[in-house]
Amino acid sequence: MDNNEESKSVWSKAIPFKEQVQIFKRVLKYVKPFKVEMGIAIFGAFLVSVINMLLPRGLQFFLDNYLIKQSNGTDYSLGWTIIWTWNNY
Repeated sequence: MDNNEESKSVWSKAIPFKEQVQIFKRVLKYVKPFKVEMGIAIFGAFLVSVINMLLPRGLQFFLDNYLIKQSNGTDYSLGWTIIWTWNNY
């Protein structure tokens, strides 16, 4: 049992909230000169999250309204090619 406790990483232990706040304040000192860049990065991350949440709805709309109603085989292959390309980039 003692050997198992010794092999645990220091990082696996929880950091108290008060200490997390102190660390965050220290990090903010280094971020202050880059306020605009940090704001752009946070906004970009938020935008990507929103797009990733809405993507299934867009695909559902495309499949329900355009892809399924087509009868030509090339239309199906074109739709699947678009979906495959979208998912791989």
